[in-house]
Amino acid sequence: MFFLGEIFLPYEFDSYDSPMPSRCGNCRRCIEACPTCAITDGWDFDSERCLSYQLIENRGELSEEAKQSMGSTIYGCDRCQTACPWNKFATPNTTPEFQPKSELLAMTKDDWHNLTIEQYRALFKGSAVKRVKFDGLKRNISAKE
Repeated sequence: MFFLGEIFLPYEFDSYDSPMPSRCGNCRRCIEACPTCAITDGWDFDSERCLSYQLIENRGELSEEAKQSMGSTIYGCDRCQTACPWNKFATPNTTPEFQPKSELLAMTKDDWHNLTIEQYRALFKGSAVKRVKFDGLKRNISAKE
Protein backbone atom coordinates (compact mmCIF):
# COMPACT_ATOMS: atom_id res chain seq x y z
CA MET A 1 0.00 0.00 0.00
CA PHE A 2 1.16 3.53 -0.51
CA PHE A 3 0.24 7.17 -0.16
CA LEU A 4 0.23 9.29 -3.28
CA GLY A 5 1.76 12.72 -3.03
CA GLU A 6 3.12 15.48 -5.17
CA ILE A 7 5.69 18.19 -4.56
CA PHE A 8 5.42 21.48 -6.41
CA LEU A 9 8.69 23.34 -6.85
CA PRO A 10 9.19 26.84 -8.25
CA TYR A 11 11.95 25.76 -10.63
CA GLU A 12 12.74 23.20 -13.34
CA PHE A 13 15.00 20.22 -12.92
CA ASP A 14 17.63 19.34 -15.51
CA SER A 15 16.71 15.69 -15.40
CA TYR A 16 13.97 13.51 -14.07
CA ASP A 17 13.93 9.99 -12.80
CA SER A 18 12.47 7.28 -14.97
CA PRO A 19 9.25 5.36 -14.44
CA MET A 20 9.50 2.16 -12.44
CA PRO A 21 9.58 -0.95 -14.58
CA SER A 22 6.53 -3.17 -14.44
CA ARG A 23 7.08 -6.14 -12.16
CA CYS A 24 3.65 -7.61 -12.78
CA GLY A 25 4.68 -10.25 -15.31
CA ASN A 26 1.65 -12.42 -16.08
CA CYS A 27 -0.06 -11.63 -12.78
CA ARG A 28 -3.71 -10.61 -13.15
CA ARG A 29 -4.71 -10.44 -9.50
CA CYS A 30 -5.61 -6.74 -9.55
CA ILE A 31 -7.61 -7.20 -12.76
CA GLU A 32 -9.52 -10.12 -11.27
CA ALA A 33 -10.07 -8.31 -7.94
CA CYS A 34 -11.45 -5.10 -9.47
CA PRO A 35 -15.22 -5.18 -8.81
CA THR A 36 -16.07 -2.78 -11.64
CA CYS A 37 -13.55 -4.02 -14.23
CA ALA A 38 -11.82 -0.62 -14.27
CA ILE A 39 -8.48 -2.36 -14.94
CA THR A 40 -8.30 -4.33 -18.17
CA ASP A 41 -5.97 -6.92 -19.66
CA GLY A 42 -3.95 -4.29 -21.53
CA TRP A 43 -3.32 -2.53 -18.19
CA ASP A 44 -5.67 0.19 -19.32
CA PHE A 45 -7.50 1.92 -16.52
CA ASP A 46 -10.94 3.52 -16.76
CA SER A 47 -10.95 5.89 -13.81
CA GLU A 48 -14.68 6.63 -14.06
CA ARG A 49 -15.47 2.93 -13.59
CA CYS A 50 -13.17 2.68 -10.57
CA LEU A 51 -15.14 2.14 -7.36
CA SER A 52 -12.85 4.53 -5.47
CA TYR A 53 -13.59 7.24 -8.03
CA GLN A 54 -17.31 6.56 -7.85
CA LEU A 55 -17.41 6.63 -4.04
CA ILE A 56 -15.03 9.57 -3.47
CA GLU A 57 -14.63 11.88 -6.44
CA ASN A 58 -17.95 11.46 -8.26
CA ARG A 59 -20.24 14.36 -7.34
CA GLY A 60 -23.29 12.93 -9.11
CA GLU A 61 -25.28 9.75 -8.74
CA LEU A 62 -23.40 6.49 -8.34
CA SER A 63 -23.29 4.30 -11.41
CA GLU A 64 -25.41 1.14 -11.26
CA GLU A 65 -22.17 -0.83 -11.55
CA ALA A 66 -20.79 0.95 -8.47
CA LYS A 67 -23.96 0.34 -6.46
CA GLN A 68 -23.85 -3.36 -7.31
CA SER A 69 -20.12 -3.62 -6.51
CA MET A 70 -19.96 -1.71 -3.20
CA GLY A 71 -20.48 -4.64 -0.87
CA SER A 72 -20.09 -3.19 2.62
CA THR A 73 -17.94 -0.30 1.38
CA ILE A 74 -19.02 3.34 1.72
CA TYR A 75 -15.66 5.00 0.95
CA GLY A 76 -12.91 3.95 -1.43
CA CYS A 77 -12.08 0.41 -2.49
CA ASP A 78 -8.39 -0.70 -2.67
CA ARG A 79 -9.30 -4.26 -3.67
CA CYS A 80 -6.61 -4.05 -6.36
CA GLN A 81 -4.07 -3.06 -3.69
CA THR A 82 -5.16 -5.87 -1.39
CA ALA A 83 -4.85 -8.40 -4.22
CA CYS A 84 -1.37 -7.27 -5.32
CA PRO A 85 1.27 -9.79 -4.21
CA TRP A 86 3.88 -7.00 -4.01
CA ASN A 87 1.98 -5.47 -1.11
CA LYS A 88 2.88 -8.41 1.11
CA PHE A 89 6.16 -6.54 1.60
CA ALA A 90 4.39 -3.42 2.90
CA THR A 91 4.90 -2.58 6.53
CA PRO A 92 1.88 -1.40 8.52
CA ASN A 93 1.80 2.32 9.08
CA THR A 94 2.17 3.37 12.69
CA THR A 95 2.05 7.15 12.22
CA PRO A 96 -0.46 8.32 14.85
CA GLU A 97 -1.99 10.93 12.51
CA PHE A 98 -2.86 8.19 10.01
CA GLN A 99 -4.60 5.89 12.51
CA PRO A 100 -8.41 5.84 12.71
CA LYS A 101 -9.98 7.69 15.61
CA SER A 102 -11.63 5.56 18.30
CA GLU A 103 -14.91 7.40 17.61
CA LEU A 104 -14.74 6.25 14.01
CA LEU A 105 -14.08 2.64 14.97
CA ALA A 106 -17.04 2.73 17.38
CA MET A 107 -19.53 3.76 14.64
CA THR A 108 -22.50 1.40 14.18
CA LYS A 109 -24.71 0.98 11.14
CA ASP A 110 -27.34 3.17 12.82
CA ASP A 111 -24.70 5.79 13.61
CA TRP A 112 -23.74 5.95 9.93
CA HIS A 113 -27.36 6.26 8.80
CA ASN A 114 -28.00 9.05 11.33
CA LEU A 115 -24.70 10.88 10.75
CA THR A 116 -25.05 14.66 11.00
CA ILE A 117 -22.90 17.27 9.31
CA GLU A 118 -21.44 18.21 12.70
CA GLN A 119 -20.47 14.61 13.45
CA TYR A 120 -19.01 14.24 9.96
CA ARG A 121 -16.85 17.34 10.47
CA ALA A 122 -15.62 16.12 13.87
CA LEU A 123 -14.94 12.53 12.72
CA PHE A 124 -13.01 13.55 9.63
CA LYS A 125 -11.34 16.81 10.69
CA GLY A 126 -7.97 16.95 8.96
CA SER A 127 -8.71 13.75 7.03
CA ALA A 128 -8.64 13.08 3.30
CA VAL A 129 -12.03 11.41 3.79
CA LYS A 130 -13.50 14.91 3.59
CA ARG A 131 -12.83 14.77 -0.18
CA VAL A 132 -16.06 12.80 -0.52
CA LYS A 133 -18.00 15.68 1.10
CA PHE A 134 -20.86 15.09 3.53
CA ASP A 135 -23.50 14.73 0.81
CA GLY A 136 -21.36 12.22 -1.07
CA LEU A 137 -20.82 10.09 2.02
CA LYS A 138 -24.55 10.17 2.81
CA ARG A 139 -25.26 9.18 -0.83
CA ASN A 140 -22.92 6.21 -0.43
CA ILE A 141 -24.52 5.19 2.86
CA SER A 142 -28.01 5.47 1.35
CA ALA A 143 -27.00 3.33 -1.64
CA LYS A 144 -26.55 0.45 0.81
CA GLU A 145 -30.27 0.45 1.74
